[in-house]
This record gives sequence, structure tokens and C-alpha cells, in this order.
Amino acid sequence: MRRLLILLMIVIVFLMIAIPLDLFELSHYYDVSMVCFGKDCFEVELAVTPAEKNMGLMERESLELDSGMLFIFDTMGKRSFWMKDVRIGLDMIFIDDNSVVVYIEKDAMPCTGDCPFITPDRDYMYVLEINGGLSEELGIRVGDIAIMRAAG
Repeated sequence: MRRLLILLMIVIVFLMIAIPLDLFELSHYYDVSMVCFGKDCFEVELAVTPAEKNMGLMERESLELDSGMLFIFDTMGKRSFWMKDVRIGLDMIFIDDNSVVVYIEKDAMPCTGDCPFITPDRDYMYVLEINGGLSEELGIRVGDIAIMRAAG
């Protein structure tokens, strides 16, 4: 019995080392389908993989008023976004690991060619992209709390 327990502990330690920790940290966010600020909620598509993050909302002709895209990163940090080949104006809401809005880029406009980078001066872990002007219209501000949840 003692050998079995030791073997089981070795297997558990091996699995903890072999499986990337970010899978444990992010797995509960893969079922996020809504991001809410008070009573105002957005149904979101997730951008988790590098390919999804690179594509973002490029080539989209429109976005429903209550929809958005949530970019999920595995750690806090400063990263740059741009609007290259995006066809609609967007608000980008940058959110930290405590679900606090740390920066909002309002009315980021579509761009082709040499596009400026959008790089907040605060670390963040999530970015919610919604239709341009909505954050102002709904009163979403830096310091607000974003509630991420599954629909239903």
C-alpha cells in the first residue's frame, strides 16, 4: 500500500511539472461567454490561441451592439494592439487579473498600411473589444469591475 501511495505521489508531481501551469490558470476562463459591467453585458467570442489573437476582429464588417471579443492572456503584462485590417471602430477595454478596468482606448479607428500601436502604460491580462463609442455611452470607466461568466 505504501509503494502505491509513493508511486501515485510521483505521478502527480510529474504531471504537475509536465503540464504547463497556464492551463490550470486559464481553464476556468475558456467557458466565458459573457462580460458584464453592472447591468450591461456583452456576449463574447474568445481569442485565446496565438492565431485567434492575431486575427482578432480583422475583416469583420460589423459587430452586434451586445457582442465583443475577449482576448485572454496567460499572465499580466504590457502588449500592443493595432487596428490593421479591422473594418469597424472599436473600444478596447483593458482589464487586469483582478477584473479591474485599467485602461480604455476609445474609438480606435480602422487602419491600413502603417498603423499606430495601442499600448497602455498599465499591465493587463484581458482585452474586451466592443463597438466604438459604447464604453462612453454605457459609462464604462477605468476602475470598473468586469464580471466574466458563462451564459445561462
